Amino acid sequence: MSQGVDLVIINAKVATVDKDFSFAEAIAILKGRIVAVGSNEAIKRKIGHQTRVIDADNKLVLPAVHDAHIHATHTGMLISGDFLNLFESKTKCDFDKQLDAHLCTEKNRDWIYGIGCQFELSDENNQSFSLSKSYLTDRIPEKMASFSDFSLHNLIVNQSVIDKLEMNLTNLPSEVGRVGLDDQGDLNGIIFEWGAMNLVGKHLPQLSDEELKKYILLVQSHLLQNGITSYTDILGPGGEHLFHGAWSSRIIQLYKELHDENKLLARVSVDLFAAKDGIHSFEHIIAGIEEFEFPVSLDKSWLKIDTIKLFGDSSPCIRTACNGYHGELTFAGNNIEQQIAELKKTIIELHCLGWQVGIHAIGGKTIDAAIDAFCYAEKIMPNKDLRHFIIHGDDLTINNAKIMAKNNILLSCQPVAGYCIIDGIKQLISDEYNAKLFDWQSYINEGVTVAAGSDACCFPFNWLEGLEFTVTRRAKNNKVYQAELACNIEDAIRMYTINGAIQEHLEDELGSIEIGKFADIQILSHDIFTIPPDQIGKTKVVTTICNGKVVYER
Repeated sequence: MSQGVDLVIINAKVATVDKDFSFAEAIAILKGRIVAVGSNEAIKRKIGHQTRVIDADNKLVLPAVHDAHIHATHTGMLISGDFLNLFESKTKCDFDKQLDAHLCTEKNRDWIYGIGCQFELSDENNQSFSLSKSYLTDRIPEKMASFSDFSLHNLIVNQSVIDKLEMNLTNLPSEVGRVGLDDQGDLNGIIFEWGAMNLVGKHLPQLSDEELKKYILLVQSHLLQNGITSYTDILGPGGEHLFHGAWSSRIIQLYKELHDENKLLARVSVDLFAAKDGIHSFEHIIAGIEEFEFPVSLDKSWLKIDTIKLFGDSSPCIRTACNGYHGELTFAGNNIEQQIAELKKTIIELHCLGWQVGIHAIGGKTIDAAIDAFCYAEKIMPNKDLRHFIIHGDDLTINNAKIMAKNNILLSCQPVAGYCIIDGIKQLISDEYNAKLFDWQSYINEGVTVAAGSDACCFPFNWLEGLEFTVTRRAKNNKVYQAELACNIEDAIRMYTINGAIQEHLEDELGSIEIGKFADIQILSHDIFTIPPDQIGKTKVVTTICNGKVVYER
């Protein structure tokens, strides 16, 4: 008997996610790559005396997932238990209990950080209670304390943090952010957006390299347990002082070190948060790129930095006010027209420099401006195949989708966000304004490549929960929202696999089970093509393979 291949999977239902979405029975893997896909009989002939054989027992085999949008180290911090997880704290009593418990644990530091904090809680009389600097100071008088909200765009701090600040933050320009003020005109502890949060973060403790490595490896191990072997992270100069180092340029270097030490567990694409100090102006973004020290000798199959991340709006900047709500842009300018001009100027320059651009654009005004800029940039410097993409895109229209498809502009969405918060969005922005929220199937039908991610730590990274929402429109509150907008399951799976690879220009290496590609594969506990759709989110990953090696078994 010959040595044979390294690994085979037999007796499986293999959904290859190739262009025909074909199915097979078995897979053969050699030196980290797929060398054969076909029948059990054909693949068994490749078994040698050193071949590992996985009998899938008729289970469903899929390509591993690419999470197209995640804050990985930050997520590692959340799941570590080292910091307060406040996502489920809805009341003042919940908040107080969690804070008290944390202060009594051995994980308590000489500073406090919480994630997913609601700034508006209900008290014991079910009345609204606003977290404030003064309340946090009363509860935590001697330690620096900061708490980020679920969106991560806002922070609330106590007096110990404010006492460290060396400048007046009350009149910041739009591209920096803003701060909340109390009735006396003093800081109330709430800090809005990246520039302002960086100014505060400079005075907060920063995690050590070893601590950050611990959180990287922790989140990667959890991602593998969920069938996710690659992801897109957001890091760089704009996050240098955010979240105690979790979004900083240091993380990029630590990824490189972990890879060089053969310790990196998952493949990483970095969207470079280039805006120096988190400030969204043309000058700061270009300066951030020019001053950033890019790692050398990268193995792009494990770590690549080919994309610039922009933040177009903070709260969604919608086309027309709805229920008194209109949102706001993040770019420099004294009014929306000037801000849009600055945004467009920046995108066009980045395109001309050869950068792929991914822009956080939730509201319609931001989406329209970004698409206009992408199209104009392609017109003046065509055929670059940069594949710019809109991130989130909640306020996207069918007309937007038609233009995007024509100009090879992609969408990077987060179905699990819909699962978690669609009810809240509907309460803020009525159906009369946007009757077809998260209409991903229609965008796909128009020809848009739609990739899916989680946006963890804002939302869970269980991709199967997100997949269930795309095909059922059933949210976390068990309500179904516009079932007619559901995706077919094949397109939904593509969103989490091959389309993420396309976003990253890696479709020749990842995203489907085809000969020559990396063997990044998952085996599921149940067949999501045949079980009731409302059971998809309860399905488990039983085996994950990355680079041809079994890296997780349930």
